[in-house]
Amino acid sequence: MISRRDFIELATKAGIATTVPGCIRHHSAESPTDGITVNDVHSHLNPTRVHDVVRPESIDAVQSVVRAARRAGRKVSVSGGRHAMGGQQFATDSTLIDMNGLTRVIEFDRIGGEIEVEAGIQWPELYQYLLESQVNETKPWAFVQKQTGADKLSIGGALAANVHGRGLRLPPFVGDVIAFTIVGPDGMVRRCSRTENPELFRAAIGGYGLFGAVVNVRLRLTPRHKVQRTVEVIDIDDLPAMFDRRIAAGYQYGDFQFATQLDPDALLRKGVFSCYRPVDDATPMPSGRAHLTPENWRELILLAHVDRARAFQAYSSYYLTTSGQYYWSDEHQMSTYIPDYHETLGARLGEYARGTEMISEIYVPRDALVRFLSDVRSEVLTADRLNSIVFGGFAIVALAIAVVGVAGVLAFSVSARTREFGIRLAIGSQPSRLLAGVIAQGALIAAVGVITGTVLGYALARLANRYFDGMQMPSTLPVVASAFVLLAAAVVASALPAARAARVDVIQALRSD
Repeated sequence: MISRRDFIELATKAGIATTVPGCIRHHSAESPTDGITVNDVHSHLNPTRVHDVVRPESIDAVQSVVRAARRAGRKVSVSGGRHAMGGQQFATDSTLIDMNGLTRVIEFDRIGGEIEVEAGIQWPELYQYLLESQVNETKPWAFVQKQTGADKLSIGGALAANVHGRGLRLPPFVGDVIAFTIVGPDGMVRRCSRTENPELFRAAIGGYGLFGAVVNVRLRLTPRHKVQRTVEVIDIDDLPAMFDRRIAAGYQYGDFQFATQLDPDALLRKGVFSCYRPVDDATPMPSGRAHLTPENWRELILLAHVDRARAFQAYSSYYLTTSGQYYWSDEHQMSTYIPDYHETLGARLGEYARGTEMISEIYVPRDALVRFLSDVRSEVLTADRLNSIVFGGFAIVALAIAVVGVAGVLAFSVSARTREFGIRLAIGSQPSRLLAGVIAQGALIAAVGVITGTVLGYALARLANRYFDGMQMPSTLPVVASAFVLLAAAVVASALPAARAARVDVIQALRSD
């Protein structure tokens, strides 16, 4: 029996990679003169020019597309929901098979708890089918697990990536797959399971389309049941033990959403720990539950970009209010996804620099998780501390130069106006008025400098934003705080020259030229 790695190497050597879906991740320097540009729907980082896009509606049609591409010597790629951010679903100058034409339910075994679907069907469609087809069932079936964070993902894509959900003791998606049907690069249809074509079964699940286009999938279902959510905000040091405790207590699902603000006491340290335990199915489901609306999610996404501390506070506060709520085992796995959220952010913030949030998965042994996140935290904060020290040093030097400059200008002004101050004191002017006047002059100099610097800085930042990605204008608070610091420094710098003006000797001043 060959391993999956050996199988991939053998397939490549045999020349399969010249025609199979998603096997070539290539973006040529010169785009073809014709074709269609496609991209993933989340990161928008994989623009690819394909030869054409076809949407077959039967297995025979998929076979025809693959065979036609093979005769033409053209690559074939396969896409479903187009959420994958690694570009696996596209290949340059390929024929792209859009699986959204294959979305039917083929068979639902209500006795054995199995369902066979076409690979293009997405999770919301499967979820709704199971709900609507079992309205009067006393013991309905549900899917075991799905990816979290988004719903409009195809079952074929879930198989190709061998996804996982938030199950605390569940294997990846392969554990729910009984069998599937695949159209290979030769256009032949093969049924794969643990006993039929087992090597292809193991290789294609998690193979990202390398071995053909999956057209049908048969899934193992689980009895639909009720669960209760338990939420705590905990420290990462306690997380491994908390997971062990929850698993031992029979909790089935769980996750930990950690803080991302650049604060040593919070970054990758504090987090929202949510777990779900089964409860008696006779437990009444409340008619109203706390939940986040799409508008709530938009506000959280905005805060995550402009104030991470507030974002975590709002997110954790909401989740704590849901502790103790009841859900169905499939329902709580469904998600709210906000499409094109960066365009919305651009409209609200007045800028948009081709931003995206990439999702990364890093597999770390549970006993090494705390140490790993501590290392990551140190790496992230070291650069941040270094930047703070360097730029803070520059800021202190600049502030010192500004103070010395204001003090020097005022000292010269006081020296040049010594006779004037003596005359004003001689005719009855109060020293306090001279003191206030010199300080006001220093504040005026600083105010002119602050206003001029703000206007020029804003104009230069806008200009730089046209040529450099990722440039962002500072928020109002830092600008206002900096202005107050500069004005306060100017007042302090004016104090010594002002005191000299207030202490002018009238006789000496009148004798001076």
